[in-house]
Amino acid sequence: MTTPGGNPGGATGPVARIEPATGPVAPSEVPPVPLPEALAADIAHLALVIGPRHGGAPASWAAAESWAMARLSSHGYSVRREPQPHAPERANLIAERSGNGTWILVGAHLDTLPHVPGADDNASGVAALLALAAAWATRPLSGPGLRFVLFADEELMARHRTLGGSWHHAAGCRARGEQLNVVLILDTLAYRDHRSGTQHWPAWWMGWVHGRRGDTVCVQGTWPYRALARVARRHLRSVRQRTVSCWWPGQRWQLKGDQASFVAHGFPVVAITDTDRLRNPHYHRSGDVPATLDPAWLADTVRGLELLLREWLHE
Repeated sequence: MTTPGGNPGGATGPVARIEPATGPVAPSEVPPVPLPEALAADIAHLALVIGPRHGGAPASWAAAESWAMARLSSHGYSVRREPQPHAPERANLIAERSGNGTWILVGAHLDTLPHVPGADDNASGVAALLALAAAWATRPLSGPGLRFVLFADEELMARHRTLGGSWHHAAGCRARGEQLNVVLILDTLAYRDHRSGTQHWPAWWMGWVHGRRGDTVCVQGTWPYRALARVARRHLRSVRQRTVSCWWPGQRWQLKGDQASFVAHGFPVVAITDTDRLRNPHYHRSGDVPATLDPAWLADTVRGLELLLREWLHE
């Protein structure tokens, strides 16, 4: 995650351009891999085989795009690129299932900082998104449509929020008059530590409320849409995940990166995270590798998010 600058109100910026879709391929007939192993394999491929994914490494970024498009296409999705206005060689990747004209959007950023493998930040979020996309590849939708977006350049939002791929997608959604019922952002999901004192918070009192063990899933939102975040928390708890909730008025620390893009454009957002820098000592460092993560714990989070999407999609 990175912190965009500026006031979230009064969103402006160029409207995103979307390129034609690539055709789907037939879903594989290979028996499914158990979820923890599938998540671990996707994280390892991004972090270890491809490695750092950013504008300064165009070959690695192209490899990440191609791999992610192939993974989505393997489940039968048509995938289209939404190029960055400032860098069209990098693009958001969009796969969707149409519904009643409104949308549930699930997003995760694909990029990393230079010299950072980015296993937790954010191969874990990408892997979770791919697992959810696979789960809905063939399910009929009678309610809202379901859109999956892998965002480019989230890490550039530390320079200016309008550089993020999520900003351009949110701006395009607003300009086209699309109705996003809720945006679910997945960012840093797989690092946990059971020891006391491993969870830190931006305010001293939060440790008294939420505890200081780094083994919870944090559900973030904004005060006006706290009911959506409560639904997410309920479903995560139903799969025995310990959760904490952050949506109080004035708490701006959680509105960073991709979620901030959609809040700025007036869309309801729920973000799921392990709290990255507040827990993971490898965050934004070369030590952010798959061996530090817990894919079985991540799999439980994905199962809870699948239940959440079922409710939001009126299944």
